[in-house]
Amino acid sequence: MIRALFTLLLLSFTSMYCSSTQTTDDESYTIIEDNLSDEIEPQNPLDVYRNSEATDLSKRASGGSPSITILASSKPVSRQIENKEVELSIPVGSGTPITCSITKKEVLVSQELLSHIKHLSSSENIASYSIYEYKTELAGDIVHMNYIFDYYDHDKKFGNYKLSILHKPGLGSVICLHDEPGYYETFHKVVHSLARSDYLRKKFSQSGSYKSRKIFIVYLNEKSIGYFESYAFYESSDLELHVENFVETIPLNETQFAISERKNVAYISSVSGELLSQQSTGYKNGKQVDYFTISRVDKGKYKVKGTFKEKPIQAELNTDLPVIDSESAIFRVIKNYKKGITDAFVYSEFLTAYPTRFSKSELFLISESKGKYKLKYNSSDNLKMNIEADNTGTLNITTENDNIKFSMHRVYYKTKN
Repeated sequence: MIRALFTLLLLSFTSMYCSSTQTTDDESYTIIEDNLSDEIEPQNPLDVYRNSEATDLSKRASGGSPSITILASSKPVSRQIENKEVELSIPVGSGTPITCSITKKEVLVSQELLSHIKHLSSSENIASYSIYEYKTELAGDIVHMNYIFDYYDHDKKFGNYKLSILHKPGLGSVICLHDEPGYYETFHKVVHSLARSDYLRKKFSQSGSYKSRKIFIVYLNEKSIGYFESYAFYESSDLELHVENFVETIPLNETQFAISERKNVAYISSVSGELLSQQSTGYKNGKQVDYFTISRVDKGKYKVKGTFKEKPIQAELNTDLPVIDSESAIFRVIKNYKKGITDAFVYSEFLTAYPTRFSKSELFLISESKGKYKLKYNSSDNLKMNIEADNTGTLNITTENDNIKFSMHRVYYKTKN
């Protein structure tokens, strides 16, 4: 699993240096507050304030077990929308409600974000816009990526465009919008409440039995820029299927992002971690640029075929080292340490950033304290990382290069039998 995480670090550094409707019956709602009075419309609608936020949005209405509980100043309106499962219009006591489109169709985060940026840049009423804030968070077990844009009429700021993209790989997506000055904290809390609701939990429930699920938040210089999510499934008593999803948005300037998205990275390995086959699909700025597979034909021999960076690739790879993912390598190093073996573990990795060759990787344990292990990772691609892990796998990864710090922190872990 961590093999893909290392690839994401390489991709990030590369980006840095290269740089019709029908109304239906409403769901059952709980109204949390009658009036979000702490966030009234500012007297001057051009004033964009940041401190006068709603202060108490946690009070729950009593009685009953509604199918959805979200923050609202009055009853939300539910509508059936073509190609969408449902659209919610959520009043928050301002002139404009927050709208959230819920669909079981899996959207490309990169395409969705770019479409909203295009809307801002092409609007006749907007002279210019700038990125005010972007961050990635976890609400319950759903990742959401948040973006706030300030927009201007010549030199005068007159609005904010708030966008939140909630995504659960293979299950569905939610797009929330609020186009009104202020209300930052209210928007944030409404999105959180929806993500944590029983409504979404049931709608986006994971079918089947997975071995484990892990979510990492990705940081660039302490700023959250994306996420990595992985599932491990039992294929049989001696085989495992791993499914991974990754998105990162790196700001290039005040108005542009470099958006990398790798979806449907699926690989089958032995229970010991040996790679048997893998399929990878990658997107950049909303456009598919990668689709390739690797499969083992014999011990230490593999074939690669497909497209990489929109160009056809084909290769035969050979190695005398074990071909495993780095998460399995971490487990091996920890297991060896418990047996008193402290030698570095050397192995071959298939990194999706370099699909026509193997990378030689080295992993060794530095120290152990209270069940947590510190490890060092070096690769033939001159990538060096510090890793913190425990008996469940990787907890944190950190690497620095020319004053750029890239890190990944695990925020969610669950096993299911």
